[in-house]
Amino acid sequence: MLRSIPPDQTSTMSPTYRAILRGNQVIWLDTPPTLPESTEVLVTLSTVVPRSDGRKMAESLEKLATRHAFADIDPVQWQREMRRDRPLHGREN
Repeated sequence: MLRSIPPDQTSTMSPTYRAILRGNQVIWLDTPPTLPESTEVLVTLSTVVPRSDGRKMAESLEKLATRHAFADIDPVQWQREMRRDRPLHGREN
């Protein structure tokens, strides 16, 4: 359940600090904020996905190519199907 926070309890430009949440502990990656003891904070979780250099993707595509995984697909028909107009959810003609 989401609850709204009254505007007088938040600042418009809150600083951002990078950290790792391990169990119920926060491990700061940068210099931690200077706050008084027992300060209530709001935590917004944003997971960081490591970037890939594309090698795994290239290997997977190479395997698909050697197995002729898409041999039964007509590329022209597939492209027409992908470009075909579809009704938008919640909209009438």
